[in-house]
Amino acid sequence: MNFNEIYEKSLMDAQATHIKSSNFSSKPIMTTGIISPESTICIQPMFDIKFRLDKDGMNNVIEMFENKWNMKTESERKNLLSVLTDVYSITEEYIGGHGNSATRQEAYFQATDNRLDLSQIKGKNIGLCAERAAIGHQLLSILERAGITNFESFFTNSHITINTREPHSFIVLKHKKDASKQYIFDIENPLEYKESEDSEPKLGIALYPMTEEEYQAFKTGKSISPQSIYEQFGMQVVGAKRFYGDEEYSRKQEMER
Repeated sequence: MNFNEIYEKSLMDAQATHIKSSNFSSKPIMTTGIISPESTICIQPMFDIKFRLDKDGMNNVIEMFENKWNMKTESERKNLLSVLTDVYSITEEYIGGHGNSATRQEAYFQATDNRLDLSQIKGKNIGLCAERAAIGHQLLSILERAGITNFESFFTNSHITINTREPHSFIVLKHKKDASKQYIFDIENPLEYKESEDSEPKLGIALYPMTEEEYQAFKTGKSISPQSIYEQFGMQVVGAKRFYGDEEYSRKQEMER
């Protein structure tokens, strides 16, 4: 399977666009399909900070992903958790690990027009949620274009609330044939979980199955806090509960409990 060839063919239909940040929106901004190299992703509108998925960077990322894909067994390729774990690990490997917002902001301010391309952030530890979600979305969109998965990927700009409410980028996956299957994939924030009360914490990807009701509530700007896959299998998540979307709905839900 030549993923770069699929990516190149997809670019023929991809339109250049400016993908807005969620800083001034109470509803999620959900972008689907391959994002063209000419498109800009707004990270911080107040400072006019922008990011682009340039072709050189994407070709490099796709090659890394294809190498991992070729080493997978057939059953692993059909396992969503296994595929998403590889997508997460590619972002870690390419970007160089987790940075912090101050270092990231300084790097963008030093760039021409406050804009950095994917190839310019390689190995520099400055990519956070927007850059990671954009990379993951591209790879998942390639798999969908290749007919390998029936999940449509949405690069999503919304909010996350743990202790405070913050703008946040992540991926929403929606099955194209089964309306009961949709997920939030928070590629920036892996989860710590315990298999039992006395076991040592493990680190896993943050994947949250959503009911159709939760998905529709989220799309309209309401906040949801679905159980992670670990909780659904009876495990314990370490750390504070996360809410995705706007605060109003979560407060109402808490009052009704």
